[in-house]
Parts: sequence; C-alpha cells; structure tokens
Amino acid sequence: MAEKTPSHLHKELTLFDLQKMFPTDHEAKKWIENIRWVDGLKCPHCQGTNIQTIVTHKTMDYRCRSCRNWFSVRTGTIMQKSKLPLLHWVYAVYIQTSRSKGKARMQVHRELGITPKTAWLLLHRMRKAWEERVGMFSGPVEVDET
Repeated sequence: MAEKTPSHLHKELTLFDLQKMFPTDHEAKKWIENIRWVDGLKCPHCQGTNIQTIVTHKTMDYRCRSCRNWFSVRTGTIMQKSKLPLLHWVYAVYIQTSRSKGKARMQVHRELGITPKTAWLLLHRMRKAWEERVGMFSGPVEVDET
C-alpha cells in the first residue's frame, strides 16, 4: 500500500499566508536570497565567495572582491534591471502559479497596481524563464477540448 503524503504539505497558499510571509520587501529579498544561495553567497559573475556585504551602493547589495563586480539578488535573474519592488515579483509569481491558466496582463495590472506595459513585461519574463527551465514538451502530451 502506498504511503500517503501528509495533508499539510498540500495546503494551498492563500493571499493572507503570502502577506504574513512577506509583509515588506526586505522579507521577500531574504527569501529570494535563501533560495538563490543555498550553499552560501556566490558572485553571479565569477562564482567567487569572497563577497563584501556592507556596501554603500544604492541598488547593489554586494561586491565581489575577486572580480570587483557589484551585484544584488536580482543579478542574473528575470528581475534584473527591473525597478519593480521584489514584493511585486513575489505576488506576480503567486498570481500566475496559483491559477490553472494564469492571469492575463490586464488582470495583473489591476491587481498589482502597475501599468499594463509593466504587467506585460513582467509576465513575459516569467513565461520566458519557465520556457527555458522546462523546455518544449517531449513525449506524449495530453490536452482537453479547450
């Protein structure tokens, strides 16, 4: 008989849960850092570990002492060069992944309070990243009537 997975592992995340997890941009940043650098902080340019963390740069939080490049949690991700707060990115990913079909640009624009163009760019970057990560379908693919 197959072992059942505990029901608490399948609990869907609600907007209230998300708000508790990420009350500010700082918590979102720390969460992304923990996911990105599980084995410790590394330079996205040279993979060096000699990182200066107390820096006075306006937008870059780290400086690699090996290659002397500045970087942040956004560097080398879909969020690179985006001026949107990290909370917007977290909520946008939640919105897109919590619905079976995702959300349209205009719905994301209204829900996040951003311009339609920004919503389109945000969604485009997410879809591009998922396409690169998952790739094209291989093997049998099942579709319904829609």
